[in-house]
This record gives sequence, structure tokens and C-alpha cells, in this order.
Amino acid sequence: MKKKIILSSIMFIFLFCSIIYGAETVKNKKDSLDAKEVFEKKCSACHNLNRTTSTQKTPDEWKTAVWRMKSKKNANITDEEAEAITDYLSKTYGKKR
Repeated sequence: MKKKIILSSIMFIFLFCSIIYGAETVKNKKDSLDAKEVFEKKCSACHNLNRTTSTQKTPDEWKTAVWRMKSKKNANITDEEAEAITDYLSKTYGKKR
């Protein structure tokens, strides 16, 4: 009887942790997907995306580049989009340390 309670408790904890981890993973993938879509839509208006994706930069370098492009007259990029693009590029094309 005691073994069944312990086993049931372990299974419950495992299931609970799996649900929490899975939900967080889906959320992170959605955030990345949205940022990627924003990057592709906004940056491809002026650039071939290979120009950007063939480069690795530090987060600060990406921020400088994205915000410099944002300041261009026809960029049409919001602050929130610039932040999303910067985060996406930093995570996906950041310099390896």
C-alpha cells in the first residue's frame, strides 16, 4: 500500500513537471517564431536576408545594427519589433564565446 502511494506521488510530480515544461517550451517557440517572422518581414523589405544571417554579432552589436536600421526613413519598425528582432538575432546569430 505504501509503495502504491509513493509511486503515485512520483508519477504525479513527473506529470506536473512535464506539463509545466511543455507549456514553457511551446511559449518560447511561439515567441521565437513571431520574432523570426517580424525579422523576415521587416528586414527583407530592404535587405537580402542572407546578408544578415551570414553574420554573427554580440547582443550589443545586433542592437546597434537593428536600431540604426530602425532609424532609417522607410524602415517602419516599432520599438517592440526592434527589440524582438534584436533578441532573435542575438539568440540565433550571436557570436559564440
